Amino acid sequence: MGRSRSLVALPFTRCEASLGAFFGVIGLEGVIVLLAGLAVGFAARVPGMGSLAQVLPPVTLLVGLFLAWRFQRGRPLLGIVATAIGLIALQVPGVRSAVALPTGHLVFGWVVVISAVAVAGARERAGATLFGPAAAVIVAGWLVAVPVSFGFGVELSPLLSARWLPVAWIAMIGVPEAVLIPAAVVVVTLLTWSRWRRDVTARGTGWALVAGIAAIGLRDAPGAGLFAAAAAAAFALSAVEEIHVVAFRDPLTGLPARRALEAALARLSPPYVIAMVDVDHFKRFNDTYGHAVGDQVLAMVAVRLAQVESAQAFRYGGEEFTLLLPDRTIDDAVPILEAARGSIAATTFTLRAPDRPRRRPAKGKARKPARADVVAVTVSIGTAEPAAGDAPAAVLQAADQALYRAKEGGRDRIVTA
Repeated sequence: MGRSRSLVALPFTRCEASLGAFFGVIGLEGVIVLLAGLAVGFAARVPGMGSLAQVLPPVTLLVGLFLAWRFQRGRPLLGIVATAIGLIALQVPGVRSAVALPTGHLVFGWVVVISAVAVAGARERAGATLFGPAAAVIVAGWLVAVPVSFGFGVELSPLLSARWLPVAWIAMIGVPEAVLIPAAVVVVTLLTWSRWRRDVTARGTGWALVAGIAAIGLRDAPGAGLFAAAAAAAFALSAVEEIHVVAFRDPLTGLPARRALEAALARLSPPYVIAMVDVDHFKRFNDTYGHAVGDQVLAMVAVRLAQVESAQAFRYGGEEFTLLLPDRTIDDAVPILEAARGSIAATTFTLRAPDRPRRRPAKGKARKPARADVVAVTVSIGTAEPAAGDAPAAVLQAADQALYRAKEGGRDRIVTA
């Protein structure tokens, strides 16, 4: 019965994975920016939109500043400050005059792109990020933009023509091709990086850049304020999502953490199997080879467990991991877990010896012999499945007790409850 339910659920699982990948790129930040674009499109038909466009940006900035500061997220905080600098600067008569020049959209568009790169590349050090080199680049960009716009109009004018993009696109967006192309490259890079490295701030910065370019293109129109608010909201949301990631995902292994396990347990329904996995002699390993090597061991075990068929792996804490195998019985799960245990045991680590050269010797030179330790890692596994009326928490406890029996029985083995 469990197998048939898995086959029925397979299309839905694939659909869910596809939607997860899609929303992993779009995110709430992208939704906010896209909604801002829709609002701008209907601005002329909605009464009071001009007033909303004036009130919304400062409110969003203040809320965003509070959230980023409260959660001590340095890059989102810097991004919101950069958005505030741009919004305030565009109210200054001299800056407004510079933006109104033919090359104004070009220069200030570059400033927005450079600011996004600076935010994404800044080091995450909470409030100290505001006083780092990334912040200096952003401030310098806005200070230099005005004299460049006024003083280099002739030199920059060739960059205003279109060579690759349709002229209609450039006229609609209001920003030269020389800005749109690098901005598009940066946005795609940031969204790809965010998906690959699970960097929520990179995703928020990418969408904030889209909003910033749109705001520069609209300039004096009410929609500019809406896009500025969307940029601030994108950074604020990334700050909140980063805290969520920290709480629900283990930074060392990349696996879901204890809170995510608790949420997954609440959704379980029979049949299922829970397995508790413990790295054998991990404390002795740490004491002998150091915590850095110990972290590498945990990361390796996490990779192997994440590859277990039809299972979801979690970092339970310390050197312990949890595997959830829905729609499985013990008879189904034990061969799968045995394969995982064997895969981990077959993986060896070659540790750098103190006398081993860090660089490969040049050709023709004798290689200095180096002593290295080759170590193997094993795990003990305890498994359990629910009896009639058992709650997932009770099954987890039974699997944990089975794990202790596996360790007492000699380790590197599987014991069922």
